[in-house]
Amino acid sequence: MKTIPIHSLQEKSYFNSAVFLDDGYVLLTPDVPVTEELKSRLLQWGFNQVLSDGEQIDAPQNFGTSSSENVETASTAVLDHNVKEQEKKEKTQEFFLSSCDFLQDTFNKYLELEVFSINAVSDKVKEMLGFVKENRKYVLQISNFSTDKHNQIISQSIKTTIVALVLADVLKLPVFKQIEIGMSGLLHDIGMIKIPPEIYMKKGALTPQEKKAIITHTVIGFRILKAANFPMNVTRAVLEHQEKVNGSGYPRGITGDKISFYAKLISVASSYVAIISDRPYRDGLDGHHGIMDLLKNSGKEYDEQIIRILVYTLSIYPIGTLVILSNNTKGIVIETNPKNPKYPIVKLLVGHDGEPFKEQPVLNTRAGEDGVHILRPLMHNEITELQQSLK
Repeated sequence: MKTIPIHSLQEKSYFNSAVFLDDGYVLLTPDVPVTEELKSRLLQWGFNQVLSDGEQIDAPQNFGTSSSENVETASTAVLDHNVKEQEKKEKTQEFFLSSCDFLQDTFNKYLELEVFSINAVSDKVKEMLGFVKENRKYVLQISNFSTDKHNQIISQSIKTTIVALVLADVLKLPVFKQIEIGMSGLLHDIGMIKIPPEIYMKKGALTPQEKKAIITHTVIGFRILKAANFPMNVTRAVLEHQEKVNGSGYPRGITGDKISFYAKLISVASSYVAIISDRPYRDGLDGHHGIMDLLKNSGKEYDEQIIRILVYTLSIYPIGTLVILSNNTKGIVIETNPKNPKYPIVKLLVGHDGEPFKEQPVLNTRAGEDGVHILRPLMHNEITELQQSLK
């Protein structure tokens, strides 16, 4: 297709072939004219050119079969893309639920028989590792995962494992280490199964005795996995995942390099998941504020290198974050930008006038006076208003 500068588009003209923003996004069909508002918005969104095989003409032509087929094919391409996106999201939710089922069954079998199958856990992690590698964009939208049949220990362990596996993949660790990290993520809170749910699900402040019970879960988990002959790297990660680099953690209050690398990674992954997840006593933060909360404690509670990798992977505005842009439009983050975590790719949902975009264009945010960038994530009341406007 030919590249056509925005400034060369003639108001009230038509194209005799579909016009695209990119290879899969239809901007104009041959029966829709170019308008000054469209040109203005394209420039406002940061687009300087469009793509088309056609030419500008004064009036729409009476198209024959071939042209109609081209338009239909272009529209179908957009529709197919949207359908595939939805299918991917549904498949990822099914993956999350099946992983929760596996972990629930694993915990139940241990409670009933006090036996563990290392091979079953290892095989499940291998399966998860393959899915995460192929569907990173979708699995990182962990705040969208939901379950009514599993408690928070199960659901947050699966989410922690997903984040940990993504970080391990970004770090390009050997596969056997990625598997061990996945096993550590799955089982890091296994000690909690020995603690009454009314304690870790309590809405109010914990008593000193209840706090002591919670603190014991890392030691309990370590003993369970050690007795089941899990690798030392895994059992140590389970023991130390609540340790902090400044020594303020538990159970031993160790610092810095005395904490294993696996434990540091699980600590960051599980803390991020906990921050963005709803609890009985508070609502979860959005992904952006979750990242910022961790950054405040980088080098104090959390390992700086792993925090940097988390920011590199998720960006300052993680996938799924609803945001307001510098041109007063609103949208949702759909892709991260590894080169600059502050400028992800956003799908625009609502214009500056409050009207929903019919086609929901995609925008590469960027710095500079001529670039459109994210001002901030939407607040809870703004998210509710946005959702109502899109119905």
